[in-house]
Amino acid sequence: MVTACDKDKEEMMGKDTYKIYGNTLEIALSANPTTGYTWHSEVSDESVISLKDSSYKEDEHESGMTGVGGTQTYIFEGIKEGRCEISLLYYRNWEKEEHTADYAISITVAPDLSVSVENVLSKDRKIIQTA
Repeated sequence: MVTACDKDKEEMMGKDTYKIYGNTLEIALSANPTTGYTWHSEVSDESVISLKDSSYKEDEHESGMTGVGGTQTYIFEGIKEGRCEISLLYYRNWEKEEHTADYAISITVAPDLSVSVENVLSKDRKIIQTA
């Protein structure tokens, strides 16, 4: 599990963030599954980096409130030197082709298995962040 944070590596993608902890990449995405939309992740080369955990935490709210959003968190771990891409798509399962948000995150895993993010592209393939 994540134990230490390299604050210099934290980057913002709107309200969505990623943090790097050595060989671990944590991605936190705004989500509201009560709308039917959920985040889905795909890794281009699972021999380089693998998904270790995925969890959802509802935002704080008053008792009885419904339709409250929260945060979907993915934790990936570098397992072999190389490069790959993590795709994150936000859609309803019955409307996959009509996703409302996405990110393409280019990852490099170094020989010591430390993870770095080379760039982050948005839905319209605009560069949000580069190394």
